[in-house]
Amino acid sequence: MKNLRLPDLRDAFKKIAPRISDRRFIFNQLLTSIDHCEQTGSSAWSATLLEYGYRLNVGQVEVLTCFFYPFAEPNSFKTDAENGLACLRVLVSGIDESELIEKVLPSFEVAVMSYQSVSKAHWCVSILLPFGRTADDEDHAVACRILAFIQSAHVNFVVDAAHTSSGRLRKASNFARFNSPTLVELARETVSPKFTYELAMDGFVENDELLLSDIPGENAPWDEVGPFALTFAGDTNLCSGKSLQDLFQQRTTESLTMLRQSLYDFQRAWRWSDSDGVSEQELIVIRYVVNAIRDRVQRVNLI
Repeated sequence: MKNLRLPDLRDAFKKIAPRISDRRFIFNQLLTSIDHCEQTGSSAWSATLLEYGYRLNVGQVEVLTCFFYPFAEPNSFKTDAENGLACLRVLVSGIDESELIEKVLPSFEVAVMSYQSVSKAHWCVSILLPFGRTADDEDHAVACRILAFIQSAHVNFVVDAAHTSSGRLRKASNFARFNSPTLVELARETVSPKFTYELAMDGFVENDELLLSDIPGENAPWDEVGPFALTFAGDTNLCSGKSLQDLFQQRTTESLTMLRQSLYDFQRAWRWSDSDGVSEQELIVIRYVVNAIRDRVQRVNLI
């Protein structure tokens, strides 16, 4: 598959999976699997962009594949699977087969694999993730639980793949010529975003997807808060915002939606003003609202 430019690849994945939580699911495992390999001391991995997803190889074998339903047309990257599924093929070894089958079936498929370069018995677990579901959706929750359960067995397989049959550490992947640095860059950008105006626009983060790591720090400058404000779909008019000054003075308890709408409205008004920045007093008020957003996200995460 031809290596796309980062903006094009970013747009393609946003069309496939509009919710950032779905993109984080599939990219977090990619980065985790790469990290498993590199913790062995080996860099014998390659991440390949496919017409229908991606594949991670370590040494001679596949260790992780992600593809989308429905499949892509020939020679094109899939961009119209908004209501589809992602399938993660995760290779595992060093686990009791009966326990693996008991935990994974009947929710997902377990297939016996036979890579000659891997000496231990090994399997492929195929995990389906429905796109567009909320974090508390049962199908989504099951996918997360199964992925967490097989992670140590996946580490075992990656370690096996990173070594030769004689125990030597592999130095390179057999598929290195297909490696896509842009794919890995997009994965890192998605999992741990540092929001800029380019990344924030059309990259909305729903309330139930918002992570504490997404929210600017307590003393963040306006250059960080402004892009974060645009991660909220404020133009959909989910509610009527209030002035940040009123929120600051009244210290009232507001919903997460109200707080984000108000911050969004302030950013849009600032954008169309003649101001080059915000005043010290405005920054105090802005930080109060950002901290209130963080407090509400933290409360949800503690439940």
